[in-house]
Amino acid sequence: MHCNVVRGVIAATMVLFTCVATLGEAAAQPANDQPEIKWRVENPFRLFKDARDTAVHHATWQALKAEDRPNPILAAERALALRHPEGWAAAMVRRVCWDSDKNRHRCGNKDSYINPRQHRIVAELTGVPDAASVRCTWLTTPRGRRVGRGQAETRRCNEPVVLTIPYPRGVSVTVRIGGRDVAGTRIRVKDVLIVGLGDSFGSGEGNPDVPVRFSRDRTASYGRFTAKLELLGYPARAGSWNEIGDRAFVESNAVWLDQACHRSLYSHQLRVALQ
Repeated sequence: MHCNVVRGVIAATMVLFTCVATLGEAAAQPANDQPEIKWRVENPFRLFKDARDTAVHHATWQALKAEDRPNPILAAERALALRHPEGWAAAMVRRVCWDSDKNRHRCGNKDSYINPRQHRIVAELTGVPDAASVRCTWLTTPRGRRVGRGQAETRRCNEPVVLTIPYPRGVSVTVRIGGRDVAGTRIRVKDVLIVGLGDSFGSGEGNPDVPVRFSRDRTASYGRFTAKLELLGYPARAGSWNEIGDRAFVESNAVWLDQACHRSLYSHQLRVALQ
């Protein structure tokens, strides 16, 4: 068993860390004729570096039929499989917060994956007449001590804005039009850390993120299974390899998120956390 210790949390061979950023405090509901700030976390499933990958799963879930909702994970997998012949994970596994060289969660920036210091949110202002011709200035004031400076972003009032929200205290947000405050709220993100423990079966063993591709034109001999049984005529891997075990053959191996532990994005633990 390979173990990593991350801030007192033992990460065993089949541990899956998945962080989910969810909406925190909402603004008080204004009157219908008043401008209102609406917001969402840009990427609610931080294991995926690209928010568009998270959006693929969200859209797939939203498109499920009523009869599929009682079993959403299996139904979503089947729907994704129809659109991705090699599996959806093949297109996403190289864009995740995992460093295969260091065997630890890392997103390529200085922020900690396990203990984030901030989140990005997408905010918009509704209820503004002629919003496309009016400019709004978004101002953020971090809450708490030693939290640094806020942001000031000006754009058309019908355009969304991306704001950085310090974690965990959040910010106060004010929107101004022509120097007058027209809306305000406090935004604080709730970050949920999900840790999954399990054996090889739980890690996704047998479900590589990128599967081996087989040739339609070649077969291979895989040697003798017993003295009387030779493994001849079985499908051969696609690729430019000349003999089993050479470099080209090895490079066409199946790919897992974590090759050493065979952890896969198809693991039921990750799928449950994502759902």
